[in-house]
Amino acid sequence: MNPLRPVWRVLRTGGETIAALPDIVKAVLVLPRLSEQLAHVCRNTDALPGMVAQLERVESDTRVLPIMKDEFVLVRTTVVRMQGDTEGVAATLDQLARVAEPLSGAAKRLGRISDRLPQRNGR
Repeated sequence: MNPLRPVWRVLRTGGETIAALPDIVKAVLVLPRLSEQLAHVCRNTDALPGMVAQLERVESDTRVLPIMKDEFVLVRTTVVRMQGDTEGVAATLDQLARVAEPLSGAAKRLGRISDRLPQRNGR
């Protein structure tokens, strides 16, 4: 047996360890970021049981869905009608603006008057 064989093994193992050091350092440097990401995942998965409970409630009571469908159809019909009558909608908005504009000054004055009123103590 060669007496230098154990020395070569130690040197080879030491060389492999030294060669692996950059990868080890990179892995260690990633650990804090990985820890933050795991904490983020943990926080987000805490909401899952509540979401499941909400989905089960919706599944158990779907009676409201037909009513909602009717309301959505009504809204859609109204929007389509408004799109078809853009001139009428614009005229109505102009009229609304003409009515609201003089009222804005009165509302401001009323607000200033109410700011000056003494506060009531609730008795």
